[in-house]
Amino acid sequence: MRSLGLKHLARERAKDAGVPLLPGTGLLGDVNQVLDEADVIGYPVIVKSSAGGGGYLALSIFKDKRVFIEKFVENVRHVEVQIVGDGDGLCPEGANFGIFVPEKIRGSMRRAAIELASSVSYRGVGTVEFLYDIGTKAFYFMEVNTRLQVEHAVTETITGLDLVEAIIRIGAGTSSCLFTDSSEHFSIEVVAVEARIYGESPLQDFEPSPGQLLEVSFPEDVRVDTWIEAGTIVSSLYNPLLAKVTVCGKDRPEAIRKLAAALQNTVFSDIETNLDYLTQIVSSSDFQNGTYTTTTLDAFKFQADAFEVLDPGPSTTI
Repeated sequence: MRSLGLKHLARERAKDAGVPLLPGTGLLGDVNQVLDEADVIGYPVIVKSSAGGGGYLALSIFKDKRVFIEKFVENVRHVEVQIVGDGDGLCPEGANFGIFVPEKIRGSMRRAAIELASSVSYRGVGTVEFLYDIGTKAFYFMEVNTRLQVEHAVTETITGLDLVEAIIRIGAGTSSCLFTDSSEHFSIEVVAVEARIYGESPLQDFEPSPGQLLEVSFPEDVRVDTWIEAGTIVSSLYNPLLAKVTVCGKDRPEAIRKLAAALQNTVFSDIETNLDYLTQIVSSSDFQNGTYTTTTLDAFKFQADAFEVLDPGPSTTI
């Protein structure tokens, strides 16, 4: 975790392990140095916080204002490879590839993730993240999350592993059963898709929507990870994640159909959520056809059956 938890250190380890990197720098001391290095790399560039979470979180939460820069690539997909290691053995658990990353690239990403984690004798569950350039069909190291990812349900669904159990076994020294075969041990034969439901309002720039849930209902034939029920009071003081709905199918079209049906049959009442927003994304042509990138949602037009009163007065009637 010490070697990979900070982004600039993870970048150094990735370079040492021979993992593909975008042109970039180490830590930079001031604005002038940033500008000088950007001229060398060539615009556009992205300024990244070493501690993660964006500049505000890095400073206010992590008390770390150190930054570095990398070349910015526009037409990309974000790909995650989840790994588990006990300090000796290592295997890739699964990956959020979709079917829109060529199989040859998938294999190269898995090997790169193993090389990086093995170089530091990684112990625990984690995620090696990459950017896949659609135009050049090249991939580049992004960062490592040295913890269980919120998408772990996807990996568990397609591999049959329990990653929380894996973490406990590694800590207890009883994880040898996870490393009895090669990295090809997990044969991925299904496709899983996860949707995260948040207590926030898409019409109000995704502001938190606290309140009491009077009705909560999920379909019974899908995986649901949640902490809520009817009567739960949702606070504005914490992360607004309410539930994760995960489905699987023999292929991506079947998984998408199951997810669309699951979202249609999920019910919340009395607080705003992103449920309708998710439903429209799943039915969009970009999602259906796999033509999305990391910037697709910037131009996504959410159509809500609602209106907002911007300036109410004493005679306002709804």
